[in-house]
Amino acid sequence: MDVDKKVLEIAEKNSSPESYHKVLSSNRDNPLKVLLFSASILKDCSFLSKHNFEAITLIEVIEHIEMEDLKNLEINVFKILSPNLVIVTTPNYEFNRFFTDVNKYNLFAI
Repeated sequence: MDVDKKVLEIAEKNSSPESYHKVLSSNRDNPLKVLLFSASILKDCSFLSKHNFEAITLIEVIEHIEMEDLKNLEINVFKILSPNLVIVTTPNYEFNRFFTDVNKYNLFAI
């Protein structure tokens, strides 16, 4: 899910399985499905609740959410969509060459 249509176009190209993956997944009881949506996780996501997501990833998203919008994200992800697994990632200054001065960005390591 993204609000940027260009990002979704790239994601569609990158998530298209190769032909041998299609053959392998056709023999599975529950083949892998990748769904892309043009929407915001901060707006009403009830239209997605019919999909019964097993997992949701928020990859380098959380740090862009304003504090006052976190409640909307929480409701959409954990109440409305309610997947079995939620993975949240954030940029890590220890592995990112662009974060050269931790104090400058008010970053901290746990």
